[in-house]
Amino acid sequence: MNSNSLLRIVIIGTGQLAGHLALTFMGAGHTIVQIVGRNSEKTKQLAENLALGFVLSFDEIDTDADVYLLAVSDDAIAEVVEKLPVLKGICVHASGSIGMDVFKDKFTSFGVFYPLQTFSQGRFIDFQGVPIFIEANSPICKGILFLLANSISGDVVEVCSEDRRKLHLAAVFVSNFVNALFSMGNEILHNTNLSFELLKPLILETVYKAFETDPESSQTGPAKRGDKGTMHAHLNLLNNKPELARLYDQFSKYISTKYNVKDYE
Repeated sequence: MNSNSLLRIVIIGTGQLAGHLALTFMGAGHTIVQIVGRNSEKTKQLAENLALGFVLSFDEIDTDADVYLLAVSDDAIAEVVEKLPVLKGICVHASGSIGMDVFKDKFTSFGVFYPLQTFSQGRFIDFQGVPIFIEANSPICKGILFLLANSISGDVVEVCSEDRRKLHLAAVFVSNFVNALFSMGNEILHNTNLSFELLKPLILETVYKAFETDPESSQTGPAKRGDKGTMHAHLNLLNNKPELARLYDQFSKYISTKYNVKDYE
């Protein structure tokens, strides 16, 4: 490792997370040795965008880096680990749902470097506000990962694989599923003169209340009130959207049961 605590890092992967991490690590003064990818077009494009070197074969990986970070899909992690050569540095992945033991049969120094955020093309992410969850198989590895994480984030937490999996599941509910609900709301407004933008104050106030109090006590709406007439009217409006009607019914039943409201049927 460099004496000034700046690290030499190999990024394995070419998606949004790989690009955001590479740019952020460079901004913190670390050196990105290589971008490693199997898709030649995507790998070259990412490397050119960041003015970095790249390789398209695992056999060409620089084996003298300090950290090797796998920013690939969850389903690809085990396959990539299997194909990696012997490496001198720490091997980590950036997944919320995969345990760090995926490395244990091949490497002696390994862990997890999991930033809890959603990444999309063209969206700038300030990592200072992104919590990063660390797991390591040794005190030395943990120290290096904390050093790396603290160099880009103000919120670094050590967490075990089991708790990280639950965190990832919670994240799917509050981010991926909520965004799907946004899409459904937008779909309902289709063919009206009303914009999805009109829902922004409501969405923001819902989020603010959830954190200022807690999600359970800030729940509102017809299912919480037991307003059967409104719920039936909503379902009638969804006659031509059976999937949305089914989800509306399921959410309403969940809320009415949670808050001990009599069934509206």
